[in-house]
Amino acid sequence: SMGQELHAAVDTVPALVKMPAAVGRTELLDLLPNELAARYAEESQVVQGAHHAEAAALVRDSRRPVFWSPSLREEETRNELLRRLWDSGMLRRVQHVRERVGLFTVARPDGLQRLVVDPRPTNVAWGEPPPVRLTSGALLARQLQHCGRARARASSFAKCDLSDFYYNLRVPEWMSAWFALEPVPGHVVGSEEAFVELGFAVLPMGSSHAVALAQAAHVELLRRAGFPLERQLLDGSPLLDAGFAFAVVIDDLILIDEDQSVQEEWLARAVQAYSDAGLPVAERKIERTATSGLGME
Repeated sequence: SMGQELHAAVDTVPALVKMPAAVGRTELLDLLPNELAARYAEESQVVQGAHHAEAAALVRDSRRPVFWSPSLREEETRNELLRRLWDSGMLRRVQHVRERVGLFTVARPDGLQRLVVDPRPTNVAWGEPPPVRLTSGALLARQLQHCGRARARASSFAKCDLSDFYYNLRVPEWMSAWFALEPVPGHVVGSEEAFVELGFAVLPMGSSHAVALAQAAHVELLRRAGFPLERQLLDGSPLLDAGFAFAVVIDDLILIDEDQSVQEEWLARAVQAYSDAGLPVAERKIERTATSGLGME
């Protein structure tokens, strides 16, 4: 949650902020199911009415509407990070601003920092995101135990995850105006203008709609690749009978089958679908005989 992220915030060091090797390789709307794609193609279908706009205004006009890492309140440090974001392709110029966001970072296990966007006024104005159903580690463990008992032996599974998934989903231009930064000095982006208006061009980590959109895009991509949705493991649904099953948790994919060669076939199909969509998967993130995942014990 945003509260947990804010509690874990650290002083941002621009050189330590992890940047993706490439961004915006695919259009978010192209990956979404038709109904969601139609909804998110139009600002008027997403942004809520007067009640939400009034609530967003209260958040925006409060004493601290959005959070900026203390170190990023210093112009030189902030400009260093914004230059890196611009050079990476994560930002685009916007013609007008609907809401402004804050930026901060949290520590990563590898010593780098993960960028988080604070778009709380936007989150309020957009209202509730679409419902999303994920898979918990506890459910995965029960499914593996269920399959293992049926075969009288322990179960393993295959897994992989998409690299920088959010940052490879390019959002429609209207969304960028809702994730705009404070005015940026033109020289930061190589412009002769005194200031320019920039917004996020990719799905920002911190948006209350980001999880639902990323999850829907990932599942839809696999559906188009032939994955049977009736074999998707979901919280709140019964355990599946023995045979192929899969789970998607935002950027993670879990594949289960008693026949490892079948797992390999589905894994190859998923990786090909990712490649066709321009979504990178690091080879080191592919595990063909995993025994833990999704935080399962």
